[in-house]
Amino acid sequence: IEQCITSIIKELKPIDELILINDGSRDNSLSLCEKYETANIKVINNSNHGVSYTRNVGINVSVKQYIMFVDADDYLLSGWREIIEKGILTERDVVCFSNSNNHTISKKELLDSIICYPQAYSIVKNASACWGKLFRREYLVSNDIFFVQELINGEDGIFSFMAVNRTDEYSLIASDDFYFYRTDNTSSATHSFNEKFFETNVRYSEIIKEQLQLSQLYTCDEIDKRINRIIIQGLFILTLRLSFLSDKDIRKKHYNLYRDNFYKVFFKNYKLFAIRGFRLNLNCLLIKYGCFECAIAMIKIQNRIKKILKSLR
Repeated sequence: IEQCITSIIKELKPIDELILINDGSRDNSLSLCEKYETANIKVINNSNHGVSYTRNVGINVSVKQYIMFVDADDYLLSGWREIIEKGILTERDVVCFSNSNNHTISKKELLDSIICYPQAYSIVKNASACWGKLFRREYLVSNDIFFVQELINGEDGIFSFMAVNRTDEYSLIASDDFYFYRTDNTSSATHSFNEKFFETNVRYSEIIKEQLQLSQLYTCDEIDKRINRIIIQGLFILTLRLSFLSDKDIRKKHYNLYRDNFYKVFFKNYKLFAIRGFRLNLNCLLIKYGCFECAIAMIKIQNRIKKILKSLR
C-alpha cells in the first residue's frame, strides 16, 4: 500500500484529490494511510464491505471532475499525471488509455474488448478493468453507474461495460503504460476461492446480457454467442479458483455442489466448441464428463509452465 500511495503523491497536484479507503484491513494499512493525510488527501476507514462497496464510497465522496481507480496492491508509473491530463482535456464521459494506436475502433468493438470476446480481445489492453481509465464523475452519478455489490468477480468489467455502453462521449487515447498491475500477489482475490463464485458468475452473465440488449448493437444470435463464451470462461475461472484449494476432499465437496446445482443447467443451455478457445472448451469437456481433477491438473500444469517461461524471460 505504501508503494501505491507514494507512486501517486509524487505527481499529485494541489488541485487533485486522493481518497484512501481502508476496507477493514487487519494490518497497519490504516496507519500508513493516515500518515499521508493532508488537505487534498482524504482517509476513510470502513469495516470490511468488499471492493465494490469501497469503490462506490469513493465515487460518492469525491468532488472532482474525473475519477481514476487504483488498487492497493498496484502502483502508478512515472509520468502518469501528464498522461491523465491529456484524458481530462478531452472532456469525455469515459477515457480509455491503451498502448494500441488504433483510434478508429467502433463502440461495438470496444464493448467486445471489455467482455474479452475473441474478435476484439487484443484491441484495448485491460479493457475490462476499471483502472487505466478516466470516468467523469457527474456522468456516473447522473446515470446511476456504480459497482454491483452482489458480485465477487467481474464487477469491474460490468462497471466499465455500463460506463461505455451508456454514452457516445468516450475516447481511446494511445499512451505509454502508466499503471503497474501486480500479477504476483497471491493474497489477491484473484488468487483465492469463494463459495459464491459461480452464483455471481451467473449473475454477471445476466447483467451483461441486459447491457448487450440495451446497446442495440447486437443481434439475438450475437448476444447468445457472447453469453455462451462468458459462461464457459466462468467455468474455466471456477476451476482455476478451485485449484487454489490444496485439500482434495474440500475441492470435491465444492465440485459436487456446483455439479448438482449449476452444471446440469449449463450443459443443457450452452454449447461446447461453439466458441474459440481450445483450452476453455477442453476444461468444460472434462467437467462435463466428471474428470474434474484432470481439469485441475491441466490448469496447474499450465500455470507452472507460465511461471517457468516468465522466469526465463
